[in-house]
Amino acid sequence: MLLDAGVDPNDGESLYHWQENPDCARPLLLRGARVTGTNALHRSPDMADPAALELLLAYGGDANDPAMEPTSLPTTAHNPEHVSQATR
Repeated sequence: MLLDAGVDPNDGESLYHWQENPDCARPLLLRGARVTGTNALHRSPDMADPAALELLLAYGGDANDPAMEPTSLPTTAHNPEHVSQATR
């Protein structure tokens, strides 16, 4: 529903967190979510299902991509709620 409403699948967080609910992966990737530049590949070994890693690699993930440094604020801090959650 959110993707249909125009939410950007490249928000810097969704692809990383989809692995907590794998049913969300394919819709994000089909809508153009980029694996490169996220920590999604680095998160996938933490998951019990190796299909997550396989899916990310199939959609252009590069096993040689370096891990990104964590930031203090989300990269998509579009509204005060995001900022207030990040600064608590």
